[in-house]
Amino acid sequence: MARTVSAGIPLALIPHQSLFAPGAGLTLWRRPQQALLIKHSPWGGEHDHYDRLGLMLWHRDGWLLTDMGTTGYGAKMHYDYYKNSATHNTLCVNQSNQPPANPQVLGRHMDDDFLWLDSEVDWGKPPPELNSHSRVEWDATAWRDVRFRRRLLWLEDVLIDLSSVENPHRQQLDWTLHLAAQALDQSGTARPFSLSGPLRRMTEATVTPLNGCQPRHFARGGDTVALWLSGDGELWQGLAPDNPAIRNLSYLVIRNHLPQARFVCLWDLANSAPLTEVNVHHTPVGTQITFWRGDRVTHVTLYDEPGKRPDAILPLAESGVSPQYAE
Repeated sequence: MARTVSAGIPLALIPHQSLFAPGAGLTLWRRPQQALLIKHSPWGGEHDHYDRLGLMLWHRDGWLLTDMGTTGYGAKMHYDYYKNSATHNTLCVNQSNQPPANPQVLGRHMDDDFLWLDSEVDWGKPPPELNSHSRVEWDATAWRDVRFRRRLLWLEDVLIDLSSVENPHRQQLDWTLHLAAQALDQSGTARPFSLSGPLRRMTEATVTPLNGCQPRHFARGGDTVALWLSGDGELWQGLAPDNPAIRNLSYLVIRNHLPQARFVCLWDLANSAPLTEVNVHHTPVGTQITFWRGDRVTHVTLYDEPGKRPDAILPLAESGVSPQYAE
């Protein structure tokens, strides 16, 4: 079904093209039955949810990474849970909210071969001007001099998310995702995630060391999605409220206190033939990621140079030529 504009040109009800909207601070990538929204928007005032460089992911028949929005403004859960950095798919420091800041897009690329975005937010820079009546719901001391850079690459059925954080004062970093799916292979020691802050509400929390690159699997309906995770530190998993709070989301948090932290998440979004191995190697020029789908291997390099496009060497095609994407 389609509607028409005045010129009589059919207009699809559901657009299929990707979109970069710098004024709004949004990037929307679309693939068949899939979409990724990246938020690099400027400070939003009282209605801001402190979620710079946050993500939303639609997969097949619904949101896999959600934005919960909020509840009634007079309800306790509004400020206590929903309107917090810790309950969004982004970075949180000491379980406190991100202070006001305006992100910067360092580089981008969108075509049928691959989708790429390099964006950054720097809390070492002067904050945007605030209204005199602004309600302070953040901890500027905790976030002092923190710089958060997120690089995303969507290549065929693989979505690579590389987050690098400069954390000179060694604060507690919580790189957070919450999935509208059931965790299938949660493991580790049962411990409270936090005794204060928004995620004191987390239940069934476990923690395990995150060494090397480890997969975690999640089920929703008849689908299973695999995430391959890398980042020196602790891997936490647990449940916390969705919106409405009659159901839960599956939280996944990588936590460390490193002055230079790197968190890698590789999403395997293929319908069949799952990834069998993923290797992550950090070098002086960037991060090299190699992944195998059976005997088919792909090599990707994400460069530290701001805005530089990644290199990707794909498996041999039927023609015998190995495609390569480069700057």
